[in-house]
Amino acid sequence: SNLWVPGTKPWLLNHPRRYHSDKSSTYTKDGRAFKIQYGSGALQGIVDQDVVTWGGVQATVLFGESTKEPGLSWQVGQFDGICGLGWPAIAVDGLEPPFFKLMDQKAVSKGSFAFYLTTTAGAAGSE
Repeated sequence: SNLWVPGTKPWLLNHPRRYHSDKSSTYTKDGRAFKIQYGSGALQGIVDQDVVTWGGVQATVLFGESTKEPGLSWQVGQFDGICGLGWPAIAVDGLEPPFFKLMDQKAVSKGSFAFYLTTTAGAAGSE
């Protein structure tokens, strides 16, 4: 259910895109510790707050900025982060999932969403 993105620690250089809080005019420091465990590995970091945009809609959200991603799965997987779409009850550290924030802040008119993935990797058309 959580949103997290890779931070700017030097060892995270293998990530193609990283979050730079120092370059954001809407960043607010939270600073709490963030830890999440997946079946394929864990990560640690800090909680940040910033304005995030998805498909033209914006919300101010709390999210994890990774500072430590131990394990091979993060190195091989080339993650740009994860945008969790689950229920608040399963969110780590009580951080409200991004879509629920969009609803709370009335950035979306209905409590539903959809996406489409093409059958060909890298092909245009996924929405």
